[in-house]
Amino acid sequence: MPPLIATIRRWLEPYQTDAGRAAGRTLVLLSLLVAVTQFVSVTRVFLLTRGLGSDLFGVFAVGLALRGYLSAVGVFGVNRVMIRDGARNPALLDVVATSYFVITSAASLTLFALVVVATAWAPLKHSERLMIWLLAAGNVADCVNLRSLFDIHHRQARSAAITACCEVAGLALIIAAYLTERLSLPLVGGIYAGQWTAACIGQYLVYHRTVKRWRWSFSAEHIRQSLNSSWPLVLSGVIAVLPMTSGVFFVRWWHDNTDAAILGLAQQISGAYAMCAMSATTILQPHIAGQYGMTGGFFKKLVGFFIAFHAALFALAALGTTVLIVMFLEPVYYAAIVPTLILLVGRVLNSAQGIGGMYAITRSLERLLLVVNGTRATLFVVGCVLLVPYGSYLASVCLSTLAAACGLTLIIWIVGRRIVEEKSISPPESSRGQ
Repeated sequence: MPPLIATIRRWLEPYQTDAGRAAGRTLVLLSLLVAVTQFVSVTRVFLLTRGLGSDLFGVFAVGLALRGYLSAVGVFGVNRVMIRDGARNPALLDVVATSYFVITSAASLTLFALVVVATAWAPLKHSERLMIWLLAAGNVADCVNLRSLFDIHHRQARSAAITACCEVAGLALIIAAYLTERLSLPLVGGIYAGQWTAACIGQYLVYHRTVKRWRWSFSAEHIRQSLNSSWPLVLSGVIAVLPMTSGVFFVRWWHDNTDAAILGLAQQISGAYAMCAMSATTILQPHIAGQYGMTGGFFKKLVGFFIAFHAALFALAALGTTVLIVMFLEPVYYAAIVPTLILLVGRVLNSAQGIGGMYAITRSLERLLLVVNGTRATLFVVGCVLLVPYGSYLASVCLSTLAAACGLTLIIWIVGRRIVEEKSISPPESSRGQ
């Protein structure tokens, strides 16, 4: 046997368990579907940069950044709580799902009403105001979807297939508008809202008919418990997205829409990278929350998988970004290449922190996650106030990556300290992996 093949087989041998094979099959299929989705997403962004022009695309980038905060608040942190509770108590899935629907519906609808009121009298152009309203309306559907329930049942590929179909349909509409020169801010906002709504409806139908029949099971006590766990997570989630998404607000304030468009393009591409990385993270989360999550064998597999997965994904993203920008976009967007590469590094660090955050949630350390993300956000915002007026988007992306490194360092220290405390109290369990 050739030495290279033998080395690969030895490296893969620890993963040859029933759970490992199942996770591997799911990961391959999910990665393909997410790759399709993110290819569509990046293609759509490139079309919008050309069809809207740098000035209007800068406005649209700000709207998408705002929508990111609406999503973080609208989900209200209960998606991660639902995975934890559902993995621990499968018999209570109907109660968990009902609580999720009630909380996310109330939160996202309240946000939609607040956005409409706040922007009604704001000094915005009518097209920008209408775009924001449509994005906020679509955010309601995106917040109440059932992605997390698919995660619990290890059926992530079904959810990803629905999302991919809706993304392709949305891209087709944008291509049609681009070719007929009818692209506008309200039209694009409406297309985004429509595809989020279609994905939400599709997920409910597919889950109910092919995974598990969902029965309404209201429990005020479980809603109270979920809110008690989720409120630190929603604050943490809102604060967590600041370093990677809010730079466009600072750049637009101190500079112009063109600089905002350059940073917006970099953020959208790095966001696509984050979504591809999340395909792996969603598979890992139920395993981390399960009984083998802290065994030595599982943790070694996790680290090895993370390094290999992100090394390949980063190389592909860096090369693809450079080629696509140079080949298909106007010269003004060449300046987005370096900011994009810097943000990709930050996304890798964020992904590692996300896995550490899963371990923190399984140990009910939600409030410490809030401290970690608050520290990251403070570093970023203060840095933006001091440096963005002089360094524009380059200062913003460097601060984003620095904040990600800070967050990862803190989460490693916090979770590592708790694990040491647990081992000092009780004898270690068997190191048998999955």
